[in-house]
This record gives sequence, C-alpha cells and structure tokens, in this order.
Amino acid sequence: MTHAADDQSTMPGGDNPYVGPRNFEDNERERRLFFGRDREGADLLSLVLAERLVLFYAPSGAGKSSLLNARLFPGLRDEGFTILGRARAGGQLPDGIALETVANVYAFNVLRDIDRGQTPFAELAAQRLPDYLAAHPADADHPDRILVIDQFEEIVTTYPSQWEKREEFFRQINQALSDDPH
Repeated sequence: MTHAADDQSTMPGGDNPYVGPRNFEDNERERRLFFGRDREGADLLSLVLAERLVLFYAPSGAGKSSLLNARLFPGLRDEGFTILGRARAGGQLPDGIALETVANVYAFNVLRDIDRGQTPFAELAAQRLPDYLAAHPADADHPDRILVIDQFEEIVTTYPSQWEKREEFFRQINQALSDDPH
C-alpha cells in the first residue's frame, strides 16, 4: 500500500518537502521546499538589518539552523551582505594544536571556521578576531559583512578551564563590531 506522503510523484517536481531530522541547507532547491515560516524569516532578517548584534535563541530542534539557511542567509545576500560563515565558539581543537598554545580558544574556533583553511592553525591560535577581520577587509562591492556564531551556548558548556577567557572573547566581538564601519 502506498501512502500519499510516500508518493513523491504527488509533489511538484517530485521533491519531498520533508527533509527529515536534518537542517534545510542553504541552496535553491531546499529554499523552495522550506515553507510555513516566511514571517519568522522576514522578522529575523529585519532585526538583523536593524541591529548590530542579534541573539537568536530557541530550543534544540526548533529549526533555527533551517531558518538561517533557507530564509536569513538568502535575504542577507539579496541585501548585499557578505556572509563570513557560520562559526562555533566551541568544538574540538584540531590535531597538533594544544590548548595551552591558543591565546583564546573561543576566538580560535570562530576564526578557524571563517578562515576555511587559508591560514595555518598555529597562526590562527595567536590571532584576535578584530585583528583577523581587519587583515581581511570586506569587498568594496559588498562592504557589509555578517558573522553567525552558531551553538553559542558552547561558550558556557565547553572548555571550563578556559572560562576566564570568555570575557576577552566578548571584548573581541565588541571591538570587531566597533571597528567595522558598517
């Protein structure tokens, strides 16, 4: 017996709109399938455009990442923003990098994610977020940049031996915001 939900031929283009227990991705096909949260997407985009810093919080599994991928990121690109990436303040250090060699583990993890392998980890380990961003200026055609720090709760759930460096990480974020004219 075939159920209507299992019969993809009933869907336009044969696409099943239910992606299952994973995030919707930031691509055209999945943006078309993502539905029912247009107002939330528009509200989040408006908030991000109006404010320099936005905290977007919801319970695990509520679809935050899908909303970012399917609505916020495309909207920001339409507004001319360069998306530096989705970074995490926590996460496992790469092989060969000892915690004691990292100036600020939270900044290092963010830098590692936005750098995408362009800089050796040992160099990133000594850098500060505002210094890195200043050394990698925005494109003149797209001067507005955005950095999304995902899983931000990791700032309080990871690296308990480094918690005294959280305040410095927040200072780095503040300085990066202050240094950026956009």
